[in-house]
Amino acid sequence: MSTTTLRTRSATPAISGPLVVHEEIKLTDAQREALGNTGLDNFVHYARFSTDRTQLFFAKVFRGDEFVGLAPIIKTVKYKGTRLLRAPVRRWAGPLLGLLSHKTTYMVDTAFMGFQHANPFFAVRHTDQAVVRDCVFDHLSAKDDVDHIWIAEPAADLTWAMERGLESFNSLPAVSATVTGHNSISSYLESLSKKRRKNFRQDRKPFDESGGMIDYFSPPLPEQLATELHQLLLNSAENNRNHHDLAVPFEDVQVHEKAFLTQQQHVLVARIEGRPIGFFGFFPNGDVIHQCHGGFDYDLSLKSKAYHNLMNGAIQFAIEQGYASVTFGPLNNETKRRIGTEFAPVTAHIWSRKKLVGMLSKLIFVPNFQVYRGPADTSGRSEF
Repeated sequence: MSTTTLRTRSATPAISGPLVVHEEIKLTDAQREALGNTGLDNFVHYARFSTDRTQLFFAKVFRGDEFVGLAPIIKTVKYKGTRLLRAPVRRWAGPLLGLLSHKTTYMVDTAFMGFQHANPFFAVRHTDQAVVRDCVFDHLSAKDDVDHIWIAEPAADLTWAMERGLESFNSLPAVSATVTGHNSISSYLESLSKKRRKNFRQDRKPFDESGGMIDYFSPPLPEQLATELHQLLLNSAENNRNHHDLAVPFEDVQVHEKAFLTQQQHVLVARIEGRPIGFFGFFPNGDVIHQCHGGFDYDLSLKSKAYHNLMNGAIQFAIEQGYASVTFGPLNNETKRRIGTEFAPVTAHIWSRKKLVGMLSKLIFVPNFQVYRGPADTSGRSEF
């Protein structure tokens, strides 16, 4: 791992002078306590299972011995970028661009933190987020092997991105359900529209008629159960590739068998006649439950609407355990749209080392990304 000494361009007065960026895959107890985010532990776990194609690490910022903050980095090596495009464009762009589309990208993203809707530049002091951002960006953009830098963050002021030459656009919003103030699922349902209450009943009927049950398991999971759930995870990954046309460039680590089997995750498991047909994996972070995995068999699970019932089951679990909300990751399917109560806007930024590649990215790639949802909007509103 590398180290870079920088002088920040930020005008933030809290920290000045030279700063150093270290690349590490672990957290000290002091750093963990200072940032107070259990999603970072999930990232640390998966960093242990990095591959030649996908490498996870933290870019940590220090001033002397003082820990300022960090960013979670996902490095994808020579990934074929045309796989990220919408199918009609991918069909002609793939053969045309060929090996030219195989690029190394450094992603600053909370994907391995349960897709938290949070600024990915975590700072001990909130006022130092810009310092961490500037240092990490300078560090990554100076690398010899960098082709692109990808940053995903809650919609915010785009000034810094424009100054650094990044192309910005709206991406898939982050879905969650807020349950604050409710002490039962009945109370929660009463707060919803008539249509949503009807959806809940309609979704529950085929599950009940199939004899469906949802069980909760805390970590560590029984070995046999974890193995069965991993197969469901692989089923969902394949189904996503074949039917939803969404490519995940870091999927090899995301579905890594040993990483999954040893992960400290909580799960809700949907069963019919004792057989697991779907699951909802999550970890708690303060008063929020973050979904980190999910998988289904796509036979009984579709007939019984297990997906819908697991999401509603997660909401009920959150209410009963006193949590404030449940997150469901990016809005990549209709079920999330039906069940979510909050759709927080997300902005993605992409930087290219070479100007010609940057022009190509702006003209062809950005407006045709599978996750593209229009020009960047800093209003904080969501069209969903």
